[in-house]
Amino acid sequence: MPDNSMADDRPLYERDPDAWQAYLAEGNAKQARKRVGADALIRNEQGHVLLVNPRYKPDWDLPGGMAEANEPPHQAAEREIREELGLELKVNKLLVVDWVPPHGPGPDPV
Repeated sequence: MPDNSMADDRPLYERDPDAWQAYLAEGNAKQARKRVGADALIRNEQGHVLLVNPRYKPDWDLPGGMAEANEPPHQAAEREIREELGLELKVNKLLVVDWVPPHGPGPDPV
């Protein structure tokens, strides 16, 4: 008769998918949550850069804004540009990632 007292050597995600999901949820609950913003650098043939003058803050800025929950940054930039400027543009590639320290009532955005 085989000895079934040996532990199952399969990874947790294979032998108990529910326990694996609980393990991931516990780890995710401890991770930092960041707000994500996505702006776009838009230039014309002459190299001029498009800036916007938002009414909700004092400075000129690149067009874009904050990503919604689970929205990829490039789609957030495309959506914000469409909503704010009425332009249908394709965001091609990531140029830079930056972090802003907490300021005002909000957390630190990426």
